[in-house]
Amino acid sequence: MPLAADAYAEIAPPMLTCVQKNDGYQFELMIQVGPEEKEITKIRIGPYNFRKAYRPKPILGGFMSRGGPETDFWMHGSAPGGWSRIHWEIAPDEPGEPVYLAWTGRLGPNSMGVFRFISLYRPGGLRAGLLIYRGSEVEHIGVNGPNYEPYEEHHH
Repeated sequence: MPLAADAYAEIAPPMLTCVQKNDGYQFELMIQVGPEEKEITKIRIGPYNFRKAYRPKPILGGFMSRGGPETDFWMHGSAPGGWSRIHWEIAPDEPGEPVYLAWTGRLGPNSMGVFRFISLYRPGGLRAGLLIYRGSEVEHIGVNGPNYEPYEEHHH
């Protein structure tokens, strides 16, 4: 969706907000891409270092996953056109192979996207990272995602 603001208006930083709903907690992420910024191709929230019993496992060729503290199939709320559903993404190239909530797609310059998901878990616990991928560049922003601490390796 193109931005209605003029070229000199300041672009607001990404913000993850949360409101309680009847079926859980609705998280909403709004991202604006300025006219001179690179397109966004992936968004991640995490990392989460789940204990083995709670690690999601890809099924159906990676289309869905099984496991995790909650199923990514039911978590999906909405995403801009052309973006994937929210899904668990395992990072095998990172130490400990952490897990992220992720979307993939393309949000070009001078546009805005709103991403929503439902969680059974209220925000809190350890501060998660919001990772925004622009080609080979990654922007890190601290956010309060769902509180998955009871399912993580360090929790006792």
